[in-house]
Amino acid sequence: MKMFNDLGALVLWGLTLLMASTLNLPVVWAEEEKPTREGLKAFSDEDLKETFEENLSEKSIKFLGEHLNKIRSMTPEERDQFGIDYFELYLNCEPVAIIVEELSHDANRIGLTKQSILAAVESRLRAARIYTDKSFAPFLHVVVTVAGNAFSIKVALNKRLFDDTISMRHGTATTWQRSLTGTHTNNAFILTGVSQLMDLFIADYLRVNEIACKYKEK
Repeated sequence: MKMFNDLGALVLWGLTLLMASTLNLPVVWAEEEKPTREGLKAFSDEDLKETFEENLSEKSIKFLGEHLNKIRSMTPEERDQFGIDYFELYLNCEPVAIIVEELSHDANRIGLTKQSILAAVESRLRAARIYTDKSFAPFLHVVVTVAGNAFSIKVALNKRLFDDTISMRHGTATTWQRSLTGTHTNNAFILTGVSQLMDLFIADYLRVNEIACKYKEK
């Protein structure tokens, strides 16, 4: 039985099995980890307990159980959306870093600065307790473009993903993105738009990571 020293690694492995069995999704295994025919049967609560109790704490078992119960209570349509949300936003309640792109001359002309955008984004993440300045963390990529009195804002979450089919390499890719376009009268109007997109991200992030964040706080 594989031993888990990290709850995040457990979640990615355990939830893959739980979601696959509950949502009838295929699972691709590395040859050395391929389960036996007996192991491919759908999980019941007792299966879950017997499989994990040797290596997991009671807290971890409850953690996985809550996810399983949540999935089982969903309609087929809700399960489809859950799979999309999980891919886009699930981070085991880990914090995210920030990258803000450089601004154009038109942005500087109206007094909009990279520092003011960074402050608006960071304050929202800190308030939600999901900010980090560490390298190699998942990060929000914020791009603000100003041309004359027109502007656009893009906020994108970039996660580390693993290609387990061909290259067997890790990489970073955008999994969630929202944008806003319009015309402005001053820099405060644009900063308000940045804050609105941040509120959307935080609401989605906390909804998808709700159970993980609850257990992280215990």
